[in-house]
Amino acid sequence: MKRSVLTLLALFLLPTLSRAELRQFTNQEGKTIQAEVVSVRNGQVYLKMSGRSFTVPFSSLSIDDQTFLREWVKINAPFSLSIQATATDGDNSTEAIPAAALGNTSSRDIERAGGTKSSEYQKFIVAIHNRSAYPLVGAKTQVRLFARVHYTVEREEGDEYKKDSGEMFECEFEIPEIGPTETIEISTPSVEMANYSWGKSSLQSRTENGRTYTYHVGESHQEERSLDSLWMKIFIEDRLIKEWKTTG
Repeated sequence: MKRSVLTLLALFLLPTLSRAELRQFTNQEGKTIQAEVVSVRNGQVYLKMSGRSFTVPFSSLSIDDQTFLREWVKINAPFSLSIQATATDGDNSTEAIPAAALGNTSSRDIERAGGTKSSEYQKFIVAIHNRSAYPLVGAKTQVRLFARVHYTVEREEGDEYKKDSGEMFECEFEIPEIGPTETIEISTPSVEMANYSWGKSSLQSRTENGRTYTYHVGESHQEERSLDSLWMKIFIEDRLIKEWKTTG
C-alpha cells in the first residue's frame, strides 16, 4: 500500500511534457501532470508519460478529469457485446404499439372492417452482455421489429390462395448502464398482433356451349400475424457499438 502511494505521488511530481496529445490531469490533492490516456478499465486509469506507463485510480482524479475520461471511453473504448433475444407474450399497456402503427393498411381494410378481429401482444426480451472491461454508459438502441403476416383465402369451390408478407415498426430507447462483464435484460415495446377473419363473395364466370354464365362464390379470408424477428443497433452518441439481428 505504501509503495503504491509513493508511486502515485512520484507520478504527479514528475516534470510535465508539452505534446499535443497530452492532457493535464489533476488529482484530488491539486497536483498536476501531463500524460496520455492509454485505457480506462476496472476503476483504473492507465497513462503514459515519457515512455513510462502508470496506473492511477479513477476516483483519485478531479471531477473534470473524471468527466473527460468518461467521454474518452465513449469514443475510444473497445466495447465487446453479445446479444440474445427471445420472443414472448406482451401486454396491452399504454406503451404498447397498436397494429395500425405497423403499417398493416391495404386494399383489404374495407373488407376486413366487416369481419372479426382478435389480438394478442408480443415482445422481445433482449439480454445484453458486456464482455469488455469498460462500463457501457449513455448508450441507446435503434430497434426494428418485424411481424410476419399470413394471408389465406379459401373458396367454396375448394381452391385456396396463400400469401406471406411482412410489417415493420421502428423505435428507439436508452439502455441502462452495463458494468464490465455484466448482463442486463431489456424489453422491447409490446406489439399488437392483430388477426382478422371475414367473408366475401366474388363474381366468377364460365363458358359452356357457347354461353357465358356468371355466379357468386363465397370466400373465407384470414390474416394472422406473429412477431418474427428483431434488428437493433447500439450507439454511444454517434458511435456505432453493435449491430445485431435475430436469425431466420
